[in-house]
Amino acid sequence: MNDLLPVAPSIDQLARIIGNVAAPAFLLGAVASFISVLTTRMNRVIDRSQVLHGIVDGDSSRAYLKADIPRLKQQASLLNRSLFYSILSAILTGLIIIVAFISAVLRVPQGAGLLFTGALGSFCFSLIDLARETRIALSDNDHRRLGVISRDSRSINSSLTTTARGIGVRVRPGAHRGQAR
Repeated sequence: MNDLLPVAPSIDQLARIIGNVAAPAFLLGAVASFISVLTTRMNRVIDRSQVLHGIVDGDSSRAYLKADIPRLKQQASLLNRSLFYSILSAILTGLIIIVAFISAVLRVPQGAGLLFTGALGSFCFSLIDLARETRIALSDNDHRRLGVISRDSRSINSSLTTTARGIGVRVRPGAHRGQAR
């Protein structure tokens, strides 16, 4: 009867278990947040794709926008793969926590090192795919749009500077262009 393992772990075992799973628990939280970011990005790509597919072929003023569809497909593919690697990382991280608890209770050496390496490797692959998707998202077409936004913001800043001077506020030269003092 004394050879049976205790059902409840001792205080020392619990302290060791909690110490062993602290880092994987933080990794699991980070991966969960990252999955949320990826899902949001994927939803934006899908929404944009649906809008572009909704443009009728006879609409000559917006037909050029359909040229963006292949780029959106590539973005969706990269985000899908990134999401897969993130979920794999979360599963491996969950397994690390389970292995740590079981090995502490059974008093056997844990083999979570390979799981941890796999979880971090999957997370890195996911980050690489996100970086690739981000590069695609900022294509030449978007840079042209950013140039228009930049010009518009400069004119808005000039208007604000003129208004500020009109009401007696001192504005240092170049302040609207983000220059340092």
